[in-house]
Amino acid sequence: MMPTHVATPFADALLFTVSLFDELGIRYVAHYGTLLGAVRLGGVAPWDEDADLYILDGDLESLKRRLDPALETHGFESRARVKGDALYVRRRPWLAGQGHIGISVLPEALPEGTTPDNSGWDAYMSVNELHPLQRLPFYSSHLAGPALPEPVLER
Repeated sequence: MMPTHVATPFADALLFTVSLFDELGIRYVAHYGTLLGAVRLGGVAPWDEDADLYILDGDLESLKRRLDPALETHGFESRARVKGDALYVRRRPWLAGQGHIGISVLPEALPEGTTPDNSGWDAYMSVNELHPLQRLPFYSSHLAGPALPEPVLER
């Protein structure tokens, strides 16, 4: 469990990141434990040590270029994952155990009733599960979530 002295700045970092997304017009959706925490608890799940966001448009390189000036001004940094499939936003300096925001590109939503060829991949959403995005209460703010979060959470 993340201690309170770490959890509060972590939640603040997540809310700062999504407010920056909103300001820059970057469409995103919460996923995995972040979606679970928002839907069921209205905040961070106490056992979660990261936040999971998917951007719906664009690529990670252009996202990094757009985010970095504001992140650096406010004491954050972005780092590309070694595989190049995710961007991590975290406080600067970053110490292990502080949590980070993991950002990836959500692959194209699937037509209703279909599943991906790779049945082990649980991050997919069908068009009707994803759209229209909804505002999920998250502390005194909100996160963008899928239209139908429960089927996504079941996977």
